[in-house]
Amino acid sequence: IVDENQKNWHKKLYDALWADMITPKKAISMPPFQLLYGVEEEIPITIKMPALKMLQIVEDIQYKDSVDKRILFLEKLEEIKSQVVEKIKEHQLKVKNLFDRRAKAREFRARDLVLIRDKRRQPKGSH
Repeated sequence: IVDENQKNWHKKLYDALWADMITPKKAISMPPFQLLYGVEEEIPITIKMPALKMLQIVEDIQYKDSVDKRILFLEKLEEIKSQVVEKIKEHQLKVKNLFDRRAKAREFRARDLVLIRDKRRQPKGSH
């Protein structure tokens, strides 16, 4: 996607962000776009057949249906938010348990050599 010289990445950023927004996330079991707007994402018009999309707009075929769906979504929004919060908590607990299983307790004794970083000498922002 990005050229070999990697100087056109900024032109591809919008597409990458769009792809991230429409990709379902494990923690919330839906794409962030759907959570935010209450509807499934629609492929940008430049990819779809423009004539068909324009026909739908001109004839106003889906207007009432989309308004009804939006009203239902707004009515269920609080319930959806609480479900998402619960799913995020479950996901965080799952990740924590996975980390805890892999983590090893380390015991240090007197005269053990340890690495201590002098934060005063390190440039700010470095790890």
